[in-house]
Amino acid sequence: MKQTRLVIAILLVMAGIFVSYALPKRKYKSLDILSKVQMPVRVSGWQSRDASQQFNPNDLRYNFIQRMLARVYWNKYGENVIFMILDAGNFHNPKVCYGSAGYAFKDLPQLEFEVKGRRFKAVTVLFNKDKEQILVVYWLVINKKVVDWTKQKLIELWYSLTGKRKAGLMVRLEIPVISGRVEEELKLAKEFIADIAERFSDEELEYVFGS
Repeated sequence: MKQTRLVIAILLVMAGIFVSYALPKRKYKSLDILSKVQMPVRVSGWQSRDASQQFNPNDLRYNFIQRMLARVYWNKYGENVIFMILDAGNFHNPKVCYGSAGYAFKDLPQLEFEVKGRRFKAVTVLFNKDKEQILVVYWLVINKKVVDWTKQKLIELWYSLTGKRKAGLMVRLEIPVISGRVEEELKLAKEFIADIAERFSDEELEYVFGS
């Protein structure tokens, strides 16, 4: 009896995987949470400009994205940070995007943040190409909870099977590394997040940094 249940469960999972990934995909639709989030234009010590116009929502390669907010921030020292929030389904790992562009990567220890009483860890990867280095720090927030890749995939499968919509965001920092100063850029990432978090409302904080 137990073996029969196990076989049925496996078949259901396999059917779900087939439906989710083998059949043609429709344009991803979400709860459009980013319509409720305002990307801060001015942050203490930082100026910014919009960068979201670089994204083309009609490109079929971006079917997994519904909306994106992106701004470039810079301070008086000439340091700059690209801050992005993606509203998407079945997120793509940044290693895939950068790898296809010829970048090698090195996984770094996860970076721990504390944002207004919230503690979470972010994935941290150093990308290299020729003499260029880029530090990428990101985390996934689904239904106001920070999750890892494994949990994200399970949640994605469940919502694909049920047809329900979720609030799924990838929050991402991209920081050019100057003269190999990786530790300094990691510190900059933490300082920037602490500064920008002050400009979000309580509801926005939950969607961007978890509850």
